[in-house]
Formats: sequence, C-alpha cells, structure tokens
Amino acid sequence: MKKQKNKQGKKASREMKAKNYVNVQNADGCLSTVAKVVCRNKINFLPKISVIIPVFNAEHYLRTCLDSIINQSLREIEIICVDDGSKDKSLSILKEYASKDDRICVLSQKNLYAGVARNAGIAVARGEYLSFLDSDDFFELDMLQKIYDRAKKDNSDMVVFGNFVYDHKTKKDIKKTIINKKYTQQSFINPLEYKNSIFTSCNPNPWNKITKREIFTENNLRFEGFSSCNDMTCACTLFALVKNISFMEECFVHYRTNTDTNISATRTDKIENFLYAADKLEQNLKKINMLDVFYYAFVERVSKSLYWETKSLTKEQKENVKQKAQNILTNKLYNELFGIKISVIIPVYNTQMYIHQCLDSIINQSLKEIEIICVDDGSKDNSLNILREYEKKDNRIIVLTQKNQRQGAARNNALKIARGKYVQFVDSDDYISLDACEKLYNKCEDLQLDMLSFAGINFENETGKTMVSSYYNFKWLPAKLDKDILYCNWRKYMPYMAVSAALTIYNKNFIKSHDITFPERIYFEDNLFFVKAILNAQKFSILKEILYFRRVHKESTTQNLDKNYADFLIISDMVLSYVKIHNKQMLDRYIKQYLMLCIRGYDKLSPEIKISQEKNLRKLLLRYNYSDYNIQYPKSVKSICLKLLHLPFYLYCMYKRLVNLYRRLIANEKVLHTFRIDMKNYGTRNNSIEIRAKDVLVTKTKWNTDEKGIGIMIQGHLMRQNIHIKIIGNGVLKFSFRGPDKRCNGKRYPVYIDYKSIKIDDKELLSMPITTWHDKAFAYEMNVTDGQEILLSIEQIYHNYSSNELKDMVTKLNFADKN
Repeated sequence: MKKQKNKQGKKASREMKAKNYVNVQNADGCLSTVAKVVCRNKINFLPKISVIIPVFNAEHYLRTCLDSIINQSLREIEIICVDDGSKDKSLSILKEYASKDDRICVLSQKNLYAGVARNAGIAVARGEYLSFLDSDDFFELDMLQKIYDRAKKDNSDMVVFGNFVYDHKTKKDIKKTIINKKYTQQSFINPLEYKNSIFTSCNPNPWNKITKREIFTENNLRFEGFSSCNDMTCACTLFALVKNISFMEECFVHYRTNTDTNISATRTDKIENFLYAADKLEQNLKKINMLDVFYYAFVERVSKSLYWETKSLTKEQKENVKQKAQNILTNKLYNELFGIKISVIIPVYNTQMYIHQCLDSIINQSLKEIEIICVDDGSKDNSLNILREYEKKDNRIIVLTQKNQRQGAARNNALKIARGKYVQFVDSDDYISLDACEKLYNKCEDLQLDMLSFAGINFENETGKTMVSSYYNFKWLPAKLDKDILYCNWRKYMPYMAVSAALTIYNKNFIKSHDITFPERIYFEDNLFFVKAILNAQKFSILKEILYFRRVHKESTTQNLDKNYADFLIISDMVLSYVKIHNKQMLDRYIKQYLMLCIRGYDKLSPEIKISQEKNLRKLLLRYNYSDYNIQYPKSVKSICLKLLHLPFYLYCMYKRLVNLYRRLIANEKVLHTFRIDMKNYGTRNNSIEIRAKDVLVTKTKWNTDEKGIGIMIQGHLMRQNIHIKIIGNGVLKFSFRGPDKRCNGKRYPVYIDYKSIKIDDKELLSMPITTWHDKAFAYEMNVTDGQEILLSIEQIYHNYSSNELKDMVTKLNFADKN
C-alpha cells in the first residue's frame, strides 16, 4: 500500500513539473499549496545563497529591491521572486528582470501572504544558504559577499546582522538596529550559551540573517501562513535548531518605513495572528524538546513583541486582546503575559514597630495587579503574627517563614515563587509612595527595561525628619540620562549608583535568565546583586522621582558598621572578583569606588574593631594592587591607605614625621617614581626613532645627537608603561634605563627607580628587579632595521628608602635646583 502511495506521489510530482507548478510544503498543521513557475532561472552552478523575495503590490519599490540584489558583489547566487497575487504591475516587473538576468526565477501564487510565498521559494531553492528580503526593502551591495565569507570562515549555521531603518518619504536612513556587543565580540556562539536571551538577540525577522538551507529541509521547518506575524515562529525556532551562530556588527539591510504597503504595516490591526504565532512557537519548541531549555528566552521574546504589538491600542482594545489570548494561549504562557505585573518582596525580621506602615503603603497601591511576598526571617517579636493578620485580609499577600538566615536568603526564597513580570524589593521598616508600583511598571514597559533604579529619601525614625542624599536621589546624574537606556552612555556612572536592592525594580525573567541571586548569610548582599544585574542589563534607566522612604534608626545595617564591617570587606572582594572576570573594562572604576568605601569605613570604626580588621583590609588593598591602578584618592583617604599598606613606606614616614615636606611633595607625588629612558639608534646622522605612548614626555636630546644619529629621552611616571617604537634607518638601538636628573646646589643626588620588569616584544630582559638612578643606569642594545616596530613594556615598583635616605632626599627635593 505504501509503495503504491509513493508511486502515486512521484507521479503527481512529475505531472506538477511538467505543468510548471510547484507543490509547496507549509508549516505543520497547514495544507500544502501550489505555486506556478513563471520563469525558471538558467544558471549552471550551485548557488552559494538563494535570495527569496515575497512580492505583493510592490511596483513602486520593486526595482530598487531587485537592483540591490542583481548588483551584489557575490555573483554565485539565485534570486527567487514569488508574486503573491499582486494586482499592480509587480509581476510584469519581475518578468522584465528575469529576461535580463539568468539567475532570477519567478513564481506566482494566489494571495496567500508572505509566509507561504517564502515557503514556495524554499521549495525550489538550491543554495547553500537562504536569505530573505521583503520587496520594499533593499540590501547593501556587498552584503551577501561579506556575510557568506563570514559564514564559511566560522562554518556557521546562521549569520545575523543589523539593519538600517529607511524613511520612504525623506529617502534617508533615520536610525540603525545594531546587534548587542555581547554577541558580536565572539567569532561565533552556541545558542545554548545564551539560552536565556538568544530569542531577543535580534528582531524576529527573516531578512536580518542567512541560514543554511539544510536546517529548513532536515527539520521540515516552514513559515506560518498568517496574513501578518508570520515570521516570529520560524525565526525563533531556527535559534533552537542551529548549532552555531555568527553575529556581525555591520548593518546590511535597509528596512523601509513610512509606507502603506510594507508587509508588516497592518500588524497592529491583527493581534490575533500574533497570539497564534506565539502559541505555534511554543508548540514548535515542545516538539523539538527545547521549550524547557529556551523557556526564559521564549517568554521574553513573546512579551517584548506583545508590548510593541499592543503599545498603540486603547485600554478597551487591550482588554479585548487579553480575552482573545485566554482562548488561544496555554494557561502558563497566558499567566506569564497577562497575570501579575509586579511581585513585591519584603524580608521581615523583628520589625513589629514598622511593618504596619510598610504593608499599608503596598496593599493600597494604585496598581492592583501585584502580589506581596513577605518572608519572615525567624523574627522573635510579633512580626509574624502581624503578617498573618494582613494575609487574611488581602489575598494578594503570601507569607513564607524561615530560620534566621538574613535578607539575602529571604529574598532568594521569595524569588523562587515570584509570578510577577517584575520584582521589587521593600525593606520591612521602610515604605513606598502609593503610586510607586504603577509609575515603575509603566516606565519599565514603555522602555522595555531589564532594570529601573528610582530615587529615595532617608528619614529619622525618632523625629520623622527627612535627610536628602544625592546618593539616593540621583540629582548628581546628568538630566540627559533620564530616558537613556544605552549601556555605553551609563557605563562611567555605574560604580557610583545606589546599590540598595529596594531602589531598583527588575524584570524577573532577566534576573532568572542570568541566574542572579543574593549572597546569603551576609550583610550588604544587595551590592553584589546590583552589580551583577547592571553589568548584564541591556536596557537600564532611572526615575528621579522620590518613591521610596528609608527609615534610619540604630538597628539599621548601615548604622552598625562595627558589627558589619567584616561583611562589607567580603562583599567588596566578591564584587571586584565578579567585575574582574565579567567586565574588565570597568574594573578600575569599581576598584577605586569600593576600596575608597572600605578605607573610609575603616576610619569610622572603633579602635578595637580597627585592630581586628586592619589585616583583612590590608589584604584586600594588596589583592587589587592599589598602586597599579594609579588611583588618586583624597589625601585623608590616602594617608589611611598608606598606613595600612606599609608600602610605599617612605610616604607614610613623610606624612607622620615630615608633615610639611609631605604636603609639598604629595601634590606632585609622581616625582618619586618618574623613570627616564635614553635611546639612540646608532648608524648615520639621519638615524632616529619614532615614539608612540600615553602619559610620557618625549624629548630630542642635543647632547646625544651627532653624526651617528638623533638621541631621544623619554620620561614618565606610571607604574606600568607600554612604549611603541618605530625605527628609522638600520643601526644599533641602545637603551639606558635610569632615574630622573635631580640636583641640589649643583650636585646630582639619587632618586631611585626600581624596575621590576623590562620587556622588548614580550621578551623579559631582567632576571630579577633592579635599582637604578640617574648615574647608575641599566643598559641594553639590539640590532634594528629601517621600519621595524618594537613594543617596550616596563613595570616599576616603589623603592624602599631607609629613614636617612628618605630625610636626605626629601630635603633636597624641596631645595632642588631648577633644571
């Protein structure tokens, strides 16, 4: 029976070909359709890329689209145009182009929409990769060549890239959609490495990527047949199927807007299609056993797309969408999208005096679609009984209990059961304004944020008097950042943001997808949580309106520094370790901020706690190399730091014993570690060298310039320095590494420079650190050729002067001759 059916199928297929018709396989659950072959291509090669273009009433834009493809620098392509029942001159234009270019194949079908038209193109495609383009858009002329080269270089299943947004009326690109750098900084990625965010790595369109054809054919994957929203299901399913993806920073496609004919123009009127597409995506992921793997990415993709689809709808229209969704989506997905908007999490420990004011401010919020998760952390007062009373009165309240494990564990346990789209933390002795949740939710939705920080104010528990703090109200931040969500513009401010967990609202899926939790059984736990979040957030913003009221009393964590200082050192180490691994470019800023806080906190400790914590703080300072980062602290902080470090010892000695001299010297501390390097390329009189380096002074020396070449002197003060050297003329390059030329009463005296490392092109010249000064230099020479480029790297350490040397040198520095 099966053999007979196969014979019948093959016979039908032959008949279709003979009649110039193509049988089109469509998405699962959809009937196959038929497309007519209007013009076959006449190529005699296997295409590298098949470009598939669905066309519907695009006569005004079609020539621009086709010109951008037939003139591609990559010639080994086929161009498959599928007319979707156009009623204008589109089909005639396609035939015209096919008559001029043998690579063009033209199909036609009834008006079955873009998804089915793309499927018709897939049915006849022979290319190694598939590329899709809408008929009102156009490519950069070198696009296919660059993308194909990248695909072959990385052996990628898919290449994703950015696009321009082209305004049809002004005939100009008005903006770019660029791929996030976390994807483009690698040659290629495995989607499983970014399983929680990969679906939102780019827009879910077919035209911003190319994909191996075999991914479609081997997995029977096709586009949906909806009149709109027919691409999201296929695009996201592809991410779950491919093994590796290359992301490119460049923009190659011009997406035309401000027209009435582009394929997605009527999308806002057909939300029902989007809901069916979301449901179909969930089915696809289940079918390939990938729903659990990509669940967070799936929910985030659907959530973001739903927001944009419904953004312009009225409240009544949105309610109608909600009713339709209940009939179309699974209960789980429906609850993710339309259920609780914010989970308010409140850790509670012995706050019976304040918990009423806290809870009253939350249960009376203007935003009603919230849940309130209270976690009693082993309270010994009446706090738990109060929570139970509120739980009986308001069915939005959930009360959890645990043994005393501090706030971190309490918040983590609440996060495990949180059902809101966003999570907000409130301390049980504080309270929030009655419209806080609504304002925070609206801004998060409007900007589609991963996290939003907002302003707070302190008030004294005993008097109720408010205390304004710029740290908590963000007044120190430029006004231009109020609506800015780009990471690059926020970067330099991040280490100085208020890290209180209660002053930021987070997208729950963002937190869970990056596995961000609070450290447990330790104070200052919100520091690490906040830093992890802000360094991973793609979209972040602030709200300067004061919505949070922080109670200051003697039991507050920040008011018990003697008790909690050890924890702050531990958390600071955890924060810096995380930044060092995950965002090295921010490390200097975070080191400066956290070591400053550690030192200032140490200065406020009682004498006995200072003694117990001195060793721990010293270890932290040395671990993050205070001097290596060239951190310029205020003098008060620096003096404490120098005392703790015992290195460099001479600065502390000067501060304690020679205060006036110290104050004069500290204003220009770099004089004590200003190195000097004399260089000369010995050969002919025109022999020289070119120097390229930051923070150094380069001088041509008359005393070292003669018939054998031009002498150069370099002076700098950084503890680590890279110097790029370019050779002019063949010769022998001679170096003299020494200290600065300092004299008193006409006599030169030593200012010592200790070189820990001297490398030339990564070759180490020293077997151990050396001590030099002006009259005792370290010499080295090497043969060089014209045009040769050399990298010189030096690293110095502070010289440990004896007390007599120190006193003598400081005195002479103060009365030194002017050079």
